[in-house]
Amino acid sequence: MITIGIYADSIDRKKISIAVIQFLKENQIEGKVSYIRKSHEILNVFDQHCKYNIIIISKNNELTYIKRNSSHYVKKSLQLTTGLLVSPLNSENLGEIIISENNYNCPHGFYKIDTNKTMRLVPYKDIEYFHWSEGKSILYLTNNETEDISNTVKRIKTELSEDYFVECARGYIVNLYNVKKIDKINQEITLKSENKIPINRKKFQHTFKMLIKDIYGMEL
Repeated sequence: MITIGIYADSIDRKKISIAVIQFLKENQIEGKVSYIRKSHEILNVFDQHCKYNIIIISKNNELTYIKRNSSHYVKKSLQLTTGLLVSPLNSENLGEIIISENNYNCPHGFYKIDTNKTMRLVPYKDIEYFHWSEGKSILYLTNNETEDISNTVKRIKTELSEDYFVECARGYIVNLYNVKKIDKINQEITLKSENKIPINRKKFQHTFKMLIKDIYGMEL
């Protein structure tokens, strides 16, 4: 369960709370909203055992946030992300902080390419996605390079960590580390490179849950 703390006056607190609860409900995320009454309690976000995953702060007509990115791969690591929020809050800008700021650690390791033409080790963090097209698998990298793979997507899937590489649509395996956001309405995934790939409606919930697991280190 994701816990979101809100520090604001009574009027802004209510507006923020309504927006957050609506976002969680729309995306079927189990979450809890708590009010922070005293400013010094915000400092608890630096405590390893802080109950808040995200704190939204409204002060001097400005919305800011602090987010704890607890790595699933390195369970004891903790990274903080801070930034400004556009007011009024809506599903898009809330999504930008709840599921799009993926500053968690990509799993260490390499994917081995061994074909008649190429032998290469590719770091997992450099992989965007795999796509089966015209009788072959193609590996797409973050630098816009591609590599033809002799294995089928089904075989490739067995060679990768299920925690980070998810089959999001027929013939597509995406690296969650390089996902920027998931658009449920248009059924597409935007990667950090701004490339877009499809996501099957039936695969949405599983993909979304795995993304949350990787960002916060928790099961939904």
